[in-house]
Amino acid sequence: MATILSFGNQKGGCGKTTTTCVTAELLANKGNRILVVDLDHQGNSTFWLSQQSPYNFTGKTVYHALQERNPLPYIYKTSDYLHLLPAEDELEEFDRETDYYILKQTLAPVMNDYDYIFLDLPPSTGIRTRNGLTASDFVVVLLQSDPLCFEALERFLRLMQTIRDDYNHSLDIAGILPTMLDPRASADRQIIDEAREDYDDWVFTTEIKRKTRLKEFSIGGVQERYTEDRMALRPYKSFVEELLGRVTTQKV
Repeated sequence: MATILSFGNQKGGCGKTTTTCVTAELLANKGNRILVVDLDHQGNSTFWLSQQSPYNFTGKTVYHALQERNPLPYIYKTSDYLHLLPAEDELEEFDRETDYYILKQTLAPVMNDYDYIFLDLPPSTGIRTRNGLTASDFVVVLLQSDPLCFEALERFLRLMQTIRDDYNHSLDIAGILPTMLDPRASADRQIIDEAREDYDDWVFTTEIKRKTRLKEFSIGGVQERYTEDRMALRPYKSFVEELLGRVTTQKV
């Protein structure tokens, strides 16, 4: 039975797609069966994992899976262990829905096919995010070391609590992951320190620093050929170990 994890924050540009895709690739490379569901109509996870334009999947996306409550015809296999439910602009049509359980119902037929299902949430608190949280076992909240992202964090956590209270009583927070940290900027350090003070053990020990190489992984996928690759991936490998430890402990 798959464990479903959402990666989210209502502010854009905080590393949701990078974290979703790198984590998925690292786990798949270890033999875990992974499905990534792209719930952002921009299709960034779709581009990253398929190395194709999202528009190549027009008519064959998560939107159609949601309409039919059946993902099987629309799953794209990027490798033996890493699969994708792609997205493109047509997914915006889903925003007219009001039912919070559609995604949960849609994923039901494939729950035994995967070890982990990752949901790349859009930067909003709309129906796609609410469906994602309703379907999830855990949420990884991304915290860019930026005042606007820190301010959005509390609002996102309030939304999570609402979903937990009203729609998904088993929803839990895997943790808050500091991302895109510039270690030379005192303001960045101050924001992360404040988050640790306010949210204590919810904040992952791992911190993801800004690395140009991480952006380059979106073209060609995760690689470990060079020292620069390994240095960029080192904190993500640490995060994956920490994440699995938390998820395993909390799910027991």
